[in-house]
Amino acid sequence: MIFRKATREDAPAVFDIRNRAIMALCTKAYPVELMQRWTSGDLPEQFIADLAAHGYVLTDAKQEKVLVSGMLVAKTDETDIGLIDAIFTEPNYTGTGLGFHMMKRLEALAKGLGIKRLQLDATLNAAGFYRRCGFKGEQQSIYHSPRGFDLACIPMHKHLSD
Repeated sequence: MIFRKATREDAPAVFDIRNRAIMALCTKAYPVELMQRWTSGDLPEQFIADLAAHGYVLTDAKQEKVLVSGMLVAKTDETDIGLIDAIFTEPNYTGTGLGFHMMKRLEALAKGLGIKRLQLDATLNAAGFYRRCGFKGEQQSIYHSPRGFDLACIPMHKHLSD
């Protein structure tokens, strides 16, 4: 596997993985109609810009295929807090450890940036994965999608050791 900074050119592949992962996994915790709404539409320019600015990918050894994506955003108002977002694994590779590998790489980057605490909003189906990665959080909250719907989520956090 090769871990690298995502580029604008990766956006179509990452968006496709995102949509297929949502439909394959999130439909176990949310209504199918809601997940269809979440994955409908064209690739937004904001997604491309966010991925290019904050995204990372794991690819196969030949770098021909993106297998996992993830984003790390350092909060501008609190420099020791980072946000994890958009961890999506190619559905055929779910459960192989690649998502865990992506999290470890993002945590290492965060530590290098002086980030002491990571935060994320987990979908209900992904909370167990994040707990296995050391994140804490139990109470549900609501994620307000820019696509105009609300989604139950679990805010989670993890303190990074030095």
